[in-house]
Amino acid sequence: MPDETQPSIPTPPAIKIDKAQSRFMSAGICVFTPDDKDVTKLELATTAIKSNSNIETADLEFPGEADGVPSPVRQDITKRKQEYKFSTKEPGKVIACEGMVVYGKCRLYKKDPTDVAGTINAASEEFPATFKIDGEISDGDSKHTEVPIVITSLKPGIVKWYSKPALTAAP
Repeated sequence: MPDETQPSIPTPPAIKIDKAQSRFMSAGICVFTPDDKDVTKLELATTAIKSNSNIETADLEFPGEADGVPSPVRQDITKRKQEYKFSTKEPGKVIACEGMVVYGKCRLYKKDPTDVAGTINAASEEFPATFKIDGEISDGDSKHTEVPIVITSLKPGIVKWYSKPALTAAP
């Protein structure tokens, strides 16, 4: 029975990678739906999704009762930026986004690294975000083509993640 505190999360899309062309093992899935109808919805197999939360705080200080020395009694968040970085080996799907910042909605899925069946270990809520290619697309140097991607959350507050989510059929 699913945990009542967790919403129902859509099942991630089945992403097929031509095994003859790649030995890539997907560690995650990114589903990005652009606001711009001229840009195709992106469903990407990803490398491990790395979270980078930059938070700046300010201390509220009051003098201590015993010694009068100001000490923090509270920290307030003054600035927050959440980014998710990963690579994909599917350049054909993202090449149209090169040199752009694409606005839309994103949902990320992380697979259980110990399960060869690819069980989803965690899933994010869908959140407003930007999608951009972060740096150069490497190819032609005896490696598989790899495209670095950065998803930046535009959600006020933090992106919620659900561990071992109850998955439903995609809408």
